[in-house]
Amino acid sequence: MPATKVNWSERDSIQQTYLPELEKIISRLFSEKIIHLSFWNPMMRGETLEISRQQRDNLYIPTANIASLVHIDTDVGAYEKIQDVLAIIDKNRVRCDSSPSTSSTFEDVADAIVSGRKQFAILNFWRNIGETPVRRVPLSIYSPRYDGDAAFPDAAPNVESSKWYMFPNATRDEVIVFYQYDRERKQPSDLWHCAIEVEENEESDSVHRRKSFDIRAFIVFDEEVSSNNDRFSTERTRPMLSFEESGCFCDKQAAKRTQE
Repeated sequence: MPATKVNWSERDSIQQTYLPELEKIISRLFSEKIIHLSFWNPMMRGETLEISRQQRDNLYIPTANIASLVHIDTDVGAYEKIQDVLAIIDKNRVRCDSSPSTSSTFEDVADAIVSGRKQFAILNFWRNIGETPVRRVPLSIYSPRYDGDAAFPDAAPNVESSKWYMFPNATRDEVIVFYQYDRERKQPSDLWHCAIEVEENEESDSVHRRKSFDIRAFIVFDEEVSSNNDRFSTERTRPMLSFEESGCFCDKQAAKRTQE
């Protein structure tokens, strides 16, 4: 995808210039009819950046350091109901006037998912926004494979067939798209990821420090999921920790990792 003139720190620039490009990518990736699309949780990350909370005026993009812990962005199964997921998305949404989200309310979306059993998915769009290709701590993605029809969190991956993929030398003209969740069990979607430190052959300097931008897409398809393949059924496996407890645990682990 060719680089465009985007001011990565300003929300208006993301809305007007970058999101239309992502919509084109989504239309090429999926042949299914999309009945809702929302972009949410934009984040600018870098080795020299610190966590910043979303501004009250909502004009600027939040920042954070690179994520060195292996993780999934959104554990959808940890939420009690789909309305809780939609509330988080709505709070952190970046609006795009041309997307299908403008013609459907979240009440309609919740009804389509609960009553209509519509398939929904979450994607992550990751992009290098540094001046040079990524040399340090490139994005790395773990693609799990399972034996039989079971998937996370009902089964552990087969370590022999699962693989890590690393994306060194990613340029400003590339965008890496990967699943974070899909209601359809047959679609592998729990792609764990992190920044992995690699040895450099050349002397390091500030020019080559990684800087990236990522944003998530919540997509609802006009496709019904069968009860046998529904990862969001009421009988789904729930985590041992509540959503709030899980957040506290992750914060403690991240703080501990920083101190080491």
